[in-house]
Amino acid sequence: NQVLVSQPDNLLALRLRATGLIRMNRLNEAERDVKHAMQLAPSDVDVLLLRGAWREASRLASQP
Repeated sequence: NQVLVSQPDNLLALRLRATGLIRMNRLNEAERDVKHAMQLAPSDVDVLLLRGAWREASRLASQP
């Protein structure tokens, strides 16, 4: 979080925070970081994998 305060476009920090948020099932917060990362680097493999992880976690969370 501290890095992102001073460097809001730091791709590594966004990816790391989003990963942590996904693991804590804080998917709405993770979505913001995933979308921001996608805007910064839409073809980055790690960002695409992160988006997939977020989508899968969201899908699982919505199941009864």
